[in-house]
Amino acid sequence: MNAMTPTRLSNNALAQLVGDAAVAKRRARIVGGVAAARGHDYEQLFIAHRVARLLMKFETTGTDATVEWQSAEFIDDVVVRRDSALCVKAYQLKNTAEVSWTANQNTITEDFQLQATVSAIEGYTRTRLRLVCSDRDRATRLNNGVPATIAAQTKAIFFPYHEKVQKVIEGHAWMRDDFALLSRHADPSLVDCVDVASVLAGAWSVLKPTAAVSAVFQQARRTSPTILRPFVPGADPAARLRPEVRVILDGLPGFKYDIVRGFLKWSLDAGNTSGTLKIDCFDPDFDALQDQIVQRTPATFEEIEELL
Repeated sequence: MNAMTPTRLSNNALAQLVGDAAVAKRRARIVGGVAAARGHDYEQLFIAHRVARLLMKFETTGTDATVEWQSAEFIDDVVVRRDSALCVKAYQLKNTAEVSWTANQNTITEDFQLQATVSAIEGYTRTRLRLVCSDRDRATRLNNGVPATIAAQTKAIFFPYHEKVQKVIEGHAWMRDDFALLSRHADPSLVDCVDVASVLAGAWSVLKPTAAVSAVFQQARRTSPTILRPFVPGADPAARLRPEVRVILDGLPGFKYDIVRGFLKWSLDAGNTSGTLKIDCFDPDFDALQDQIVQRTPATFEEIEELL
């Protein structure tokens, strides 16, 4: 096994490590779990939110992650892997208040123990396991009572549920803020944040059960290019506006502009005329637009208006 690359265990190797009974139980849960969770709003919103958070990390670090749904693991609802960093994070979701570490002969505790063992053998040096509960009080009690055998890698966390996604986002500022960071709008409204969540969930539904975070973003942008802001890790959108174009725009009387979340926004001093380009600064059409501006060299807003 390459010490720098995690390697998934085969079923035979897994059986030798944890026993045939544990492997058989895992197989049975995978088959039943896919059927029971298909179209589950709670899981899909959770994944959309995870993707949003992971995209922010991708933008700042350039490190992509892979998300798996109903994974072939002991903690199987959602698994996030960063193999280049030898990191894995697995989530078991419980959209109920009726959950404990010790129910059904310590089933959850046993699964978490097995997952920690398997992840270490596979080569992951950082394994984090999360029991996710839609009941805040229950999540707090679970987190305060994590069994010692799994405490090193494990936490219980709260993630809310409501049959209407807008109600969930509206009622939890931290979630709204996370989705807002991906909106093309400088000051996203609640509706804008719901749109971001919806387009990420939609993109995930196309690519599931396994997809790179960057691929989910690309799919979302293809489907709804005006919902999400663009980003390229390590790139500055403002730098995409050429100096010669800036000179022309600066010379237009009363014309103001800025690059906001990867889009060119403009306005006029007089009146309420303003707008935002539908194409982002990383789009090839943005380069073509700049070519036209340089060729025409407009001197007034009226001369550039049709290009905007």
